Amino acid sequence: MGDMGENDPLADQDRRLPDGISTCIIPAVLTDFDNQHTEFDFSVPAPTFERYDLIGEIERGGQGIIYRALDKLLPREVAIKVLRPSHIGNARYIRGLANEARVMSFLSHPNITPIYECGHCGDDRPYYVMKYVNGRTLAHLLHK
Repeated sequence: MGDMGENDPLADQDRRLPDGISTCIIPAVLTDFDNQHTEFDFSVPAPTFERYDLIGEIERGGQGIIYRALDKLLPREVAIKVLRPSHIGNARYIRGLANEARVMSFLSHPNITPIYECGHCGDDRPYYVMKYVNGRTLAHLLHK
């Protein structure tokens, strides 16, 4: 990840979970349900990464967009959550994404995807990388 400098969304955050945290909501939409990637929506510019090649878009939420990608350093598929372009410069959303990554990095459970890395993509939006899990999304299961 490199230096914890001013460009790091996690630099000014406490590295411990706050006292009294007993539950948290984990993002559930991490995979596609039909074993195929969805096409990119070109109305939102796709982020660029040195280490990752994007395969497709998996899902969108209020805070970010989740992409399926190939890790070029360790040949594996990953999921990358990137802050929506409309939230660039919004400290509340930037902190929210950083806090989400931090909380998930503290959790260790077979049903919670591990966080591999976080940083900033080519257009300076914060992101975090997690294990890609192929399967059905919570949204797909709820619509059944």
